[in-house]
Amino acid sequence: MITGNMSTERPPTVPATETSPATGRKRLVPLLVALVASWVVPLLTNLAHVDWLLPPLLLLATASLLRAGRTVLDRLMCAMALVFGATLAAGLLLSVWPWHLAPVGAAGLGGTVLTAVAAVTGRRPQLPRLLRRSDLITLGYAAVCAAVALLPLVRRDLAGRLSLFMHVEDFSRHLMIYDTIRTQGGYLFLHKAQSIGHVYEPGFLTYPQGGHFTYALLENFLESSAVPGNPLTWTSNFIWLHTFGFIAMCLAVLWAAQRVAGPSVGIWRAGALGALITAYLLLDVPITVFDSGYPQEVTSLAVVAMLAGVAIRPIARDREQILLVGALLVAISFTYYLFLPVAGVIALGWLVAYRRRVLPRWRYTLVVGVVSLALAAVPPLLNRSADPGTVLLQNGQAIPVRTHPLWGLGLACVAASILLIARRRRFGVVAAVAVIVVGAFSAGVNKYQAANAGASYFWYKTLHEAIIVILVASGVLAAVLRLPPRLSHRSWWRLVTPVAAAIVAIGSVGYFARGTATSMSEGRRYLTGRTAEPSPAARDTVAVFQRFPHADDKLTVVYMDGQWPQFYTTIYLGIMHHQYGTAEDFAQHIRPWNGKHNLPQIEPLIASSTRPVRVIAKDPQDLADLRAFAATLPSGKLEVVDFNAGG
Repeated sequence: MITGNMSTERPPTVPATETSPATGRKRLVPLLVALVASWVVPLLTNLAHVDWLLPPLLLLATASLLRAGRTVLDRLMCAMALVFGATLAAGLLLSVWPWHLAPVGAAGLGGTVLTAVAAVTGRRPQLPRLLRRSDLITLGYAAVCAAVALLPLVRRDLAGRLSLFMHVEDFSRHLMIYDTIRTQGGYLFLHKAQSIGHVYEPGFLTYPQGGHFTYALLENFLESSAVPGNPLTWTSNFIWLHTFGFIAMCLAVLWAAQRVAGPSVGIWRAGALGALITAYLLLDVPITVFDSGYPQEVTSLAVVAMLAGVAIRPIARDREQILLVGALLVAISFTYYLFLPVAGVIALGWLVAYRRRVLPRWRYTLVVGVVSLALAAVPPLLNRSADPGTVLLQNGQAIPVRTHPLWGLGLACVAASILLIARRRRFGVVAAVAVIVVGAFSAGVNKYQAANAGASYFWYKTLHEAIIVILVASGVLAAVLRLPPRLSHRSWWRLVTPVAAAIVAIGSVGYFARGTATSMSEGRRYLTGRTAEPSPAARDTVAVFQRFPHADDKLTVVYMDGQWPQFYTTIYLGIMHHQYGTAEDFAQHIRPWNGKHNLPQIEPLIASSTRPVRVIAKDPQDLADLRAFAATLPSGKLEVVDFNAGG
């Protein structure tokens, strides 16, 4: 059922009833059936190789046991947040129990937990059928985001898709972490001894792995196996998972902002708000977080958006609200804990502003809070040896952020929040806190870096969080700018709202689409720039791997098509051959900024390699020089392969 405006979200009143023994037995039978089905269904889907059906089924089952959210979209978004947070926490168990990330065990555990929840709460599966008009607008704009994200990918082969993310080194590391989690069967910090040979640097073992873990688990469901299969398959799937992660981030921001706007927001205000957010996400810096290859940040920003949304405008069910906030804080910490300080203050703002709703349930809040904080503390504690002050000064690959539209929108949100506070609207208080704290945190990092001659990399990261929080908080603009009641009956005044909405929508798209004086917009660059044709590195990676799908205990080095292709292809082949550590160690010495890489420069690396080396080349002179060099080495130390020979 599609409805218009709804004034508030109220939990239904359930009359108290006594439970007879017969009624208890009737309730026990469905629970036993559900418990058996929790394990039988995954066994059957595994035998049929359709385990990909299980994650959406578990999501729907979770949504059916919740009572938060009056609409289908609200219920599913809350369920998605809870499932994500619970999955990351359950990963601590899945990583060490005998079945690790096997689909049957993971789904069976999930079904068992849901059955236990149904038994404790006495709830039966139930989903709402309501759908607001603003929900349709949210889904429509999310579809636009999906179309933009998918368009350059669906028309390309694997090499073309891979080339989109091969222009930065970071994406290869995230692919490596994802693959190593699958190979080792869980979080790397729980498999240090086995993982260190795969990851090259110990720091990768404790890097926030929540997004990688989730994608690794989903990959097992996609392939109906926990055993890594064809690397070209799981590499392709990782790209698709990362893409759908970005789409989920866009949906989360749109949903959270419309939630902040409130159930009474009109269709025109909802449309203008959605246009502003979509234009910012697709045409400016947010899309670069996706195409620069940061899957861990994309997933964390999605969670930050949802936390901001439910903290500013809480759901009606207090217990579920408390649980939801706790799960989101855990998810943020496990995915990218740089965002945790701001998220923690936003959660604290909700707790103080809505304390009258929380205090009657202080015991429940205390238990959830202690468990959530203990789990959220795991990633930072694992990295306690890394000095935060030093880390914030480090450099990295990130697109500079235009701050003028961000701070302009932020100031507008603060002004609207003040008007709401004057009207005694508590969600205005939390919105103001969210915008001010994220702005102060980002400004503080910038000042610290400037004072210590540090790079701007992590300042840009904090600006990414600021963009998402401010976009969510921009819902207060739609909430405060409504038609005055005394003029609502006048037909000429009613034209003001649609005209203003059209101006905001068209103006937003026009402003972000124009880019800067020296470059096109980031969205246009994504659609027409790097995806024009596959890079040599991507083509070489796929072609060489198809020729040599197995490492044969040799390090495969590519020596052709220039410095960057040599560097990237060697690394990606190392990941696909499950020898990233060795390949990265070699590739570090042939980084493009280390100078021209002629044969005399790599000969010592080949000679000192702890394992035999296979060098792929295609230039006749390079092949001749390599073969002459191989003759000076022990037999089997160096295999020289002519790329053009085929076979």
